[in-house]
Amino acid sequence: MWLERVTVQRWVARVAVVACAVASWTAVPAVTGTAPPAAADPPRADWAKLRMCESSNRYTINTGTGYYGAYQFDLPTWRSVGGKGYPHQASPREQDYRALYLYRMRGWQPWECARPNFLNLKEDRSARSKIKPTYAEAAYIGGSSVKPSRPKPSRPGTGPATMPKWPGVVYAFGDCSPHLRKFQLRMNKFGYDFQ
Repeated sequence: MWLERVTVQRWVARVAVVACAVASWTAVPAVTGTAPPAAADPPRADWAKLRMCESSNRYTINTGTGYYGAYQFDLPTWRSVGGKGYPHQASPREQDYRALYLYRMRGWQPWECARPNFLNLKEDRSARSKIKPTYAEAAYIGGSSVKPSRPKPSRPGTGPATMPKWPGVVYAFGDCSPHLRKFQLRMNKFGYDFQ
């Protein structure tokens, strides 16, 4: 009897994992040559509030605590959205672009200041849309309406070595994964309260 119950519980758990995987696959838009633009992005005022709360609107700030720039990126998050070097050393245009990119990947979740007990910023349809923005789409965030110029291509072997693509996985709130579940259970043993 006990063995049958354990077998049924394992079967139910496997079905739940498959259901999560299917739900996440269907929620991600198909990969095509060009992604359609997001339906909406947060207004410029929300980004200004976020920057003011996170960094007093200072793009060059290095707090010494592992968070950098106007949006207080940590290095793994900065690199997960394609950032190079340190965030506080990047141009404001670059930081705005990476912030919009992160928003479209994970919504307001990465920023403490965006939470209900602080600014209470609301997500729109482009939050977690997984649509990679263009620099032109991100230009409004810092108030610039100038379309960025395209960088000149360098001759092979003369430019900096290219970084490999980020090998990790970025999880968003509500994602299902057996690897994520294993990590959460392990962290719970250390006193963290992951669900």
